[in-house]
Amino acid sequence: MKKIYPNSGALFPQKKNQPASPDYTGELTVNADLLKTCPRDEQGNVTIRLAAWEREGTRGAFYSLKASAPQPKKEPWE
Repeated sequence: MKKIYPNSGALFPQKKNQPASPDYTGELTVNADLLKTCPRDEQGNVTIRLAAWEREGTRGAFYSLKASAPQPKKEPWE
């Protein structure tokens, strides 16, 4: 059974079959509680902050992802 890590995911490189094919694909598991803390716009769209780390796995390089609520913008002098 695959272990689920809430608010995380991964992107793996894909072979380009066509020019419009994605370079990376993967999955992101988002906990419903996180969605409640994220801001929504007028259309109901939710903004989620993503962070990515380059990793090396048994099948090559990939990006590890972590989702969180957006952080307030800092002023340049902070």
